[in-house]
Amino acid sequence: MKTVTKMGNRKRIKPKKLRKGDVVRAIDAGVKWEHIYFILEDQTEGNHVQCFSVCNLTGSKIPKGEHAFELSEYDLPEVWFKTKKPQTWLRCKDIKCIRKLQIIEELGNIIESHPKLWSDICRAFHSCRISEKFKNACDCEYEIIQREINLELYKEEDCECET
Repeated sequence: MKTVTKMGNRKRIKPKKLRKGDVVRAIDAGVKWEHIYFILEDQTEGNHVQCFSVCNLTGSKIPKGEHAFELSEYDLPEVWFKTKKPQTWLRCKDIKCIRKLQIIEELGNIIESHPKLWSDICRAFHSCRISEKFKNACDCEYEIIQREINLELYKEEDCECET
């Protein structure tokens, strides 16, 4: 969503701030085609060159040693995909980030529209402990997961995300 304000004779477009859980279509530098990304952090005030920590969806085979979670069992929105492949993986690299200018389209927020999927992703992050940035993305979820483990309501699963 964009807000238009008038400045003299010029119109200024004020883009919506990105926040944790936003689902976007973007092109990453060095990649030939668009991917779907989940933003893992809120946009900070006035920082237009910020590189946002992300995970991306892919239907491609995951290289050995990379972290990925299979999402094929979830009913993901068709609007996210131009061509949906038989398998869908959430790729999570510690160094992966995109800039706001690389974003082509905003597709909603996974935390709001698919809370169960987001919770399951956070449980996978909790089990794998790939990077501190994933803990930050799932801050409240991590507290709930840890409380459930402590109360023996939930058993922490083995990390099965590394290929």
